[in-house]
Amino acid sequence: MLWFILRKTTFGFRLRVVGQNPVAARFAGMNAARVSFATLALSGALAGLAGGVQFAGTTYVLYPDVGTDGLGFTGIAVALLARLSPMGVIFSAVFFGVLKTAFVALQESPLEIHSNTAQAMQGLLVIAVLIVSSPQWRRLVGRVMRRDRAVMA
Repeated sequence: MLWFILRKTTFGFRLRVVGQNPVAARFAGMNAARVSFATLALSGALAGLAGGVQFAGTTYVLYPDVGTDGLGFTGIAVALLARLSPMGVIFSAVFFGVLKTAFVALQESPLEIHSNTAQAMQGLLVIAVLIVSSPQWRRLVGRVMRRDRAVMA
């Protein structure tokens, strides 16, 4: 549904334009502040809905002291690994779910590896994705590849 809103509606087009270049959006006649505020309000509403469903669905009662177990960080890591692609989010979320489940199982195994190690692995994965996706890294890899081709020729 969010894919449809982002890719097939006027609001989604405006949201993408304002997100990529607010100055160009203003020159095109879009109210960048209003689109940004609407996006902020919509994302807050969706986050609140997700949190309410999680707590109500897992505890059947809303307790103020129930922790989130790092779900916000995991959500950011999932979106980063998926490159904000809806299909990528599905695969990335399944990967992180398997990672978390595997480390919970390893905690109860004879190895006794703590389940918080999964969050450390997520952090390392996020750092690796950030490094590999940086423009400096791409330039460095391109330079090395060109040098290797020149040496081999």
